[in-house]
Amino acid sequence: METTRINLTYWERFADEMLRLTAISLADDNETASESVHRLPGFRKDGLRRSLRGDTHRAIKYVGHAAEKSQIGAWGRLFSTDPGFLSRSVPLLALLAAAETSIQRRQLIRRLGGTADGCWTLGALHEVLPHAAEELSPTGVLCASGFVLASGDSSWAKRAVWIAPPLMWELLGALELDDPSLPNDLDQLDTHETRPREARVVLVSGTDAFSRQEHATNLLGGEGSIVVSFREPLHQDEERNERKHFGPTESEWLAILRNATLTRRSIVIDLDGSMPRFVKSSLYRCSHIGWGITSAHRLSVSDLPDRPWIEDSVDQSTTGVNKGSHNELLQQLGDYRLTPTQLHQVEKATSEASDGFITATQRLISGEIDRLALRITPTRSWKDLILPEKEYGAVRRVAERYRHRRTVLDDWAFNEHLGNGIVALFSGPPGTGKSLAAEVIAKDLGIDLFRVNTASLVSKFIGETEKNLERLFDAAETGAIALLFDEADSIFGKRGDVSKSSDRYANLEISYLLQRIENFGGLIFLTSNLLGNIDSAFTRRIHVSIAFEKPEIGERLRLWKIAIPEAAPTNKIDHDFLSTLVLTGAEIKNIASNAAFMAAAEKSAISMKHLVTALDEETTKKGRLTDNRSLGIYASHLNPQEK
Repeated sequence: METTRINLTYWERFADEMLRLTAISLADDNETASESVHRLPGFRKDGLRRSLRGDTHRAIKYVGHAAEKSQIGAWGRLFSTDPGFLSRSVPLLALLAAAETSIQRRQLIRRLGGTADGCWTLGALHEVLPHAAEELSPTGVLCASGFVLASGDSSWAKRAVWIAPPLMWELLGALELDDPSLPNDLDQLDTHETRPREARVVLVSGTDAFSRQEHATNLLGGEGSIVVSFREPLHQDEERNERKHFGPTESEWLAILRNATLTRRSIVIDLDGSMPRFVKSSLYRCSHIGWGITSAHRLSVSDLPDRPWIEDSVDQSTTGVNKGSHNELLQQLGDYRLTPTQLHQVEKATSEASDGFITATQRLISGEIDRLALRITPTRSWKDLILPEKEYGAVRRVAERYRHRRTVLDDWAFNEHLGNGIVALFSGPPGTGKSLAAEVIAKDLGIDLFRVNTASLVSKFIGETEKNLERLFDAAETGAIALLFDEADSIFGKRGDVSKSSDRYANLEISYLLQRIENFGGLIFLTSNLLGNIDSAFTRRIHVSIAFEKPEIGERLRLWKIAIPEAAPTNKIDHDFLSTLVLTGAEIKNIASNAAFMAAAEKSAISMKHLVTALDEETTKKGRLTDNRSLGIYASHLNPQEK
């Protein structure tokens, strides 16, 4: 019984002819082979008596001619225009594709040595197209580029091979279907040059990631590039005693190679560490792709590619942003100082979501810094900061210095002698308003304040503390946030003599901090109760140092009036007497709030009894006893039996 399917593609007709000829030559027209051949969708009865060798030659010539203006031919020309390569690769791709569209073909492929479910094997393909099987080697461009996939868990002849599913979707007309194997966070850059892509290797180094990636893309030309980042952790995998690279998996990498080939885009690899071996292998085997290798520093000898390459560098920081192409965005960002990488991320976020530029910028910065610091949304203003006139004026000048730094540093050219950043040290006893002053300044400048979590910065792995600090300062460099190091002497302490290995690394961390602060362009607050414990090298890099003392009687009176809001119910509060008690601002705040809770529990107004009782509790909390004589007429509010 003859079975004929209409509207067969040229590659399906070619596959049917090749299967027919191979089945006849192997089975010598026996009944089983004849039955399988008759079931082929493209079976032609009159072909059984033709010369097998002549028919094979004509079939290969036919598919090569038919593929010249079709999808499979276009795939082959993506790799090479060499006629010999095309005569091998095009028939192979046609056979692999045809196996996916017919159960009858898969049944015959199984009889010819394919897998149990009718998938091609290397042995079966070698039988059908012996001159083309070499293109299926692991080093061959079809497999190396992810166009043909193969299993690797059996003997050579039994290894299954199949065409990549995304190619079949494209061949069947689903052109808009994205390759599901591609990483979700894959980034693409377009070129600024209108010239053909060059299949060469370029090496670009530079401190800013986006600048070096963009420069490599422009050097390679064409439609643009696919950017793939590889990150290497500082510590090893203890179980395998090796370093794992953070980057695409093997299947994702093949999808990237396949996508770059189909879209004629280059691949730009951004390295932070050594180059993975499989990447170096692909760079050598896939010579039809343009390759860019970018990194913060020049590549080591061991990472240099095994192909001719050219090298360039780009030195671009926040001051090097191309203002001509980003004028509108830079004007909206105002005081934010973004690197080209951050600017690219903000533009991408605003194009994919409804965020405005400012919101996207704040979201970007928060994502980088929230793991290492605690966000403090400033709420208190200058009226909440009670200090002596001299110290109050000095704190206000910190805000003015930050507000007018661009005028002094850039317009008046003082940046040749001064650093771009501002480091302010607030020292003094606990509770005297050091952290509050930082919050008030941040509120006045309209920027967020982040209290640095020292515990999250310090790591047991050598070098990782410095890497955490680098991420922290890079985020702060935008100029839109301020960093607050509470108890700064714990991390900015004096360097000591090296008596054990850990001392050496601790000194290295302090030395790194010295260097990073000197090059920092943002706003840093350091607070300390023990000024003498801070390394002298740090004090030389501090721009403003303000000593906070315990408030005098006049400041204490103002503090008491602020601590008890006008809206709170009160009963004969003696502010003049309370101001005679030697207390810090933090202690006054604690006493007032505790007294308010006592009054609320009694459903009464806040009175001197509540305040004296709260004072006694605060004093006891500090490890001291309340001197009844200092309370005067209000000592009777304390229970003598408990004293």
